[in-house]
Amino acid sequence: ALPISMRPVCLVLFAAAAAFAQRSSNILLFQTFENDASGWTPMGEGAAVHTTAELDRVRPGHKSLEFSYELAPKKFTGVVLGAPQGFAQMQSLRFWARSDHQTAVGVLLSEKKPGGANYAAWFWAPANTWQSIELIPADFTVTDGPNDPVDPDGKLDLDQVEGIALFDLGQFFGQMQPNPQLPMRTAAAWGHHNLLIESFEVSSSAPARPAAQPGTVPIDLPGRDFLQWV
Repeated sequence: ALPISMRPVCLVLFAAAAAFAQRSSNILLFQTFENDASGWTPMGEGAAVHTTAELDRVRPGHKSLEFSYELAPKKFTGVVLGAPQGFAQMQSLRFWARSDHQTAVGVLLSEKKPGGANYAAWFWAPANTWQSIELIPADFTVTDGPNDPVDPDGKLDLDQVEGIALFDLGQFFGQMQPNPQLPMRTAAAWGHHNLLIESFEVSSSAPARPAAQPGTVPIDLPGRDFLQWV
């Protein structure tokens, strides 16, 4: 029998171990980039991927995946990972991200073609600032540009996703031409840039988030440490 004074400590340790085991069973993929780029590949002219441990840029005790690219007119780049086994059970994508300039970063889920479409989510990335990003399936909406494939069923089918991609939305905003009927101005950030990614996780557990107030429709979900406003 345990002494009375030891029982609370053992109960805490047991609860922590149970919580860790539950979390581990829900993780479909977890990448620390300690040894290599873990299957991420660059897409587009001039794009490159490698790992870095530069102390002035990574979080303490971590290594990062570094995606280097050029923002230039008519040049589109990204970094791509094949969907891991069991992606049909995905309920959250979690990772840390840091851009070297203020921009919006897109996350794309690509369904198998033909017959599937592309679904995108995004987040605002302040310059040289680490952010914890957590996206759920409901964050992703179909891309409906003139050259985008059309999804017959009109919904994201996780079991059909074959790839995950990240890209700088600045390459699209920089192509915008002045339109007197759309009074908006964008600043093109042409040149060499990089995006750092750490602790990339695909999980079958959904995050707990505060519910919206009754009778309201939020334009950005509460309870997150990042903005989806662009």
